[in-house]
Amino acid sequence: MKKRKARVLKKISFNLTFLFFLMLITIYIVISITKSLIVNKPDRINILKYDNNATIYSLGISDESNYLTSFNPDMKILIPGGYGYYRIGALGKLVKLEKNDMLLQKTLSYATSIYIDRYFYPNTSKIYYNSEAKKDLSLPGFKELFFYKSNSSFWDRMYLFFKLMFIEKNKVNILNTYERLNENKEKVFDKDMFDKNYKGLFYRKAYRDERKSVQIIYSNNYDSAFIIGQILEGNGIRVVDISDKTYKNQKCQVIENTKNFTDTAKSISLFFNCDLLTDKTEISDIILNLGNIENKWSIK
Repeated sequence: MKKRKARVLKKISFNLTFLFFLMLITIYIVISITKSLIVNKPDRINILKYDNNATIYSLGISDESNYLTSFNPDMKILIPGGYGYYRIGALGKLVKLEKNDMLLQKTLSYATSIYIDRYFYPNTSKIYYNSEAKKDLSLPGFKELFFYKSNSSFWDRMYLFFKLMFIEKNKVNILNTYERLNENKEKVFDKDMFDKNYKGLFYRKAYRDERKSVQIIYSNNYDSAFIIGQILEGNGIRVVDISDKTYKNQKCQVIENTKNFTDTAKSISLFFNCDLLTDKTEISDIILNLGNIENKWSIK
């Protein structure tokens, strides 16, 4: 009788433990889905695929206007954070050496003045050259989306896989990249020409509809503030002022005078990894205190 009772209690204990872990797994899955692109998809998603060619895909979720920009691996590009000009084809090796895959996101966001939402790259330090690279204008496939390193969750990858599956290649607009010679006679990416020709294509409807203005506050480096302002404006967010103010090296802050933060404020906080705070603002709807990201976006 005692043995039977012990077996029953053991079975009950096992079932309760199983149900407990099942509940934890379910909660984890639900939370991860609610944080993914499946639920929080913006009206435009910008994806970077880095391998033989560094290619940006800008997908219009609401209006189906899709753009593709592919960069020559031999062309040099300016990397924020004080790295100077670097060959695009060697950027992956730099990421590997620095153990900082955010360099990919920052560099191409700076170059194009848009949010790079998701990036994918192979776990290798291989250097790519234009003579070896095949001009590949195809959309990312299963291999890139599921086996490349990324800032995407499993659910993000699933969402993008099915989204890209139904995009017709002939409905993707190919954008030019522009080159110029710098002071060292090197071929570098011409950011100003790219901005001049394509500014407005990557605007996000949500930010344009909210019409929120932003004031950027920096301490020492105006160039960093200007770069970040270009990225915000490239997404359709209006920057009305850039001001200097002495402050300690605090974590960057996004301040809005409301408890129900707008999509504009939340997106700035998410992209630049800043604290989101409620406080009074004066000359703008939103204040972006750069704090500790000021040096990370420096180009000098």
